[in-house]
Amino acid sequence: MSTLKTINIIHPSGTTNNIVNDASGNITVGNNLTVTGTLTGSTGVMNIGSGQLYKDTSGNLLVGTTSLLYGSGQNGVSVKTIGGYAIATQPGANNYNALTCLNAAGTIVGSVYSTASATSYLTSSDYRLKNSVAPMITGLATVAALKPVTYKWNVDDSDGEGFLAHELQEVIPHAVTGEKDAVDADGKPIHQGVDYSKIVVHLVAAIQEQQAAITALTARVAALEAK
Repeated sequence: MSTLKTINIIHPSGTTNNIVNDASGNITVGNNLTVTGTLTGSTGVMNIGSGQLYKDTSGNLLVGTTSLLYGSGQNGVSVKTIGGYAIATQPGANNYNALTCLNAAGTIVGSVYSTASATSYLTSSDYRLKNSVAPMITGLATVAALKPVTYKWNVDDSDGEGFLAHELQEVIPHAVTGEKDAVDADGKPIHQGVDYSKIVVHLVAAIQEQQAAITALTARVAALEAK
C-alpha cells in the first residue's frame, strides 16, 4: 500500500521546501517547480494551481478551468476568466501577427495584425490565390434584396440592428455560416453566424452601378439643356 513520502530540501536561505508524494501518487512541490527536460505523465494530465493551467488527456490546454468551455474531444485551448483580459499579447517590436490562422494544408488564410497604433483583422486575398476573376455586376440587385432589421437580443433584451442570418444567407451565402434551425445530437441549437465584412463588396458594386447611372443621366440632362 502506498504511503505518504516527504523529501525536505533546504534552500541556501535556510527555507525548507517539501516534495511530497501522497498515497494517491500525487507529487506536490513546496514553492516552485522548474523543469528543464520533458514533463510527462501516464495519463497525459497536467494540473497546475487547481485548474489555473490544465492539460487534459485529449491534449486540450485549459486556463482557469479543468474542462472544455464548449464541445468535446480535441478543441485546442479554452480560457476562462472572471475579469480583466482573457488573452493579451505584446510583441518585442511593433508590426506583428498577434494571431495567425492556417488551413489544414498549413497555408496561412488570415491573421490579426497589430502595429504601434492599430489592429487589423485580415483574411487571405492575394491575386495568386484566385482564378476566373470577373467584375461584379449585380451590386444593386443584391443590395435591393437585403432585409436590414432592428431587434432585441434574447439574452439581455438589449437593442441590435443588422440581418437575420438565414435571410442574409439567401442573398449573400458567403456572409453566413451554418444552416437555419440546425441542432446538435442532443437537440441543442447550432446557431448561425454572420460576417458583415462580406457585404462590403456588394455595397461598393452597388455604388459604382448607381454612379454610372447618375453620370449617364447627368450627361443626358446636360445634352437636353444645351439644345
